[in-house]
Amino acid sequence: MKFRYESETPFSQPTLLCTVSTWPPGRVRERVAIPAVVDTGADLTLFPDSLRRNWNIESVGIEEIMLPDLKEIETELFSMVVQLPGWKPVAILAGVHPGANVLMGQDILQHGTLIANGVRQEFELIWGDGSLAGRLGRLLRSSQR
Repeated sequence: MKFRYESETPFSQPTLLCTVSTWPPGRVRERVAIPAVVDTGADLTLFPDSLRRNWNIESVGIEEIMLPDLKEIETELFSMVVQLPGWKPVAILAGVHPGANVLMGQDILQHGTLIANGVRQEFELIWGDGSLAGRLGRLLRSSQR
């Protein structure tokens, strides 16, 4: 699925922003859609702390991380499921941060391919390796439905 770069964000440059569905493991009926910033420099995906508190999810540990503004913090870790449009759900161990968006890291992005087109100001997130063979196979499967 293709997304546009977003320039009306709190960040100083155009941002790769999309919407993801997320829910605690075993609680798919509580699924919510939330904005997510693609953070290719992050190893760990971070969720707004308010979302974790609303769902009353227990912490499973603590990890020291560096935020995009280079500030180092300790974050509580908890289990989440994340699904991008056109992707299979991915179960991850995530952290929390004080912001309003999900900061989507390599723990999710490693399952797909990110194709960015700076000239057109758009990007695409493809499940799997994004190869031509993989894309044709998906196209053929979808046309047979």
